[in-house]
Amino acid sequence: MNSNLTPAQRSTRARLAAFTQHGAGRTNVAPATAAFRDRFSRLAVEEAVSRGEVIGPEEIARRAQFLLRAHMSRLALAASRARSKAASSSSITTIGRADSRPAGPTTSGTDS
Repeated sequence: MNSNLTPAQRSTRARLAAFTQHGAGRTNVAPATAAFRDRFSRLAVEEAVSRGEVIGPEEIARRAQFLLRAHMSRLALAASRARSKAASSSSITTIGRADSRPAGPTTSGTDS
């Protein structure tokens, strides 16, 4: 193991390995993906039954797709809030240091 790699390089190396494995067909994530999607189908059926509805397979699939989209949107919103919170707490800690940094590159010679 090469310990001279930066965290970003290690992450890139791991991503490369994962892409290589998936590209060569050496992983089988189909059962996990199916189980994940089936969860939303079960939720769609449970909600329909709780309302006294009888729905067919096409309607179950349609509702499951919307439930999946809602789930992913919920995750995206939570991630966005977490990034905003991290950014605002990060900017508070750098306020004192902002004045001590140079304003930009210095130029030699005369102004135009």
